[in-house]
Amino acid sequence: MEDLLAGESAHRVSMSRLRAPAVILVLAVVSAAISACTSSSSTSSKPAVCTSVQQLKASVTKLTQLDLGANALDTLRTDLTAVKQNLKTVSRDASSHYSSDVAKLRADATQVQTAVTAAKNNPSASAFAAIGTAVKSLSSGVTALANKVASTC
Repeated sequence: MEDLLAGESAHRVSMSRLRAPAVILVLAVVSAAISACTSSSSTSSKPAVCTSVQQLKASVTKLTQLDLGANALDTLRTDLTAVKQNLKTVSRDASSHYSSDVAKLRADATQVQTAVTAAKNNPSASAFAAIGTAVKSLSSGVTALANKVASTC
């Protein structure tokens, strides 16, 4: 009888040893699946407008940090080209939800362009002040849009 109990006890021990690795394997697979779902859903759920608005904001910030020197107007024109390109991307990504904000930003960018052209044609303190005012308005508009978009990001 003891041999029978010893055999049964050994069988239980060996079954327990087999179950432990199986449980660990199942937990590892489930954990990996949950991690994969979490990471893929968090990156794919972020709308494209989040990134494009951040790029626009960075390009407008560059306008506000312009070093006034010999080539300042040329640099401003180049930087404004990047702003306009980023604004096109925002317009595409934002669809109709932010269309009035994007329209205002386009008008502000046009004001910057007009001020830069006027300063190039007739450099004066008032012409450069107009550039500063136009850039400030554009920057404020971009910040306002970024704050609105942030809730969806």
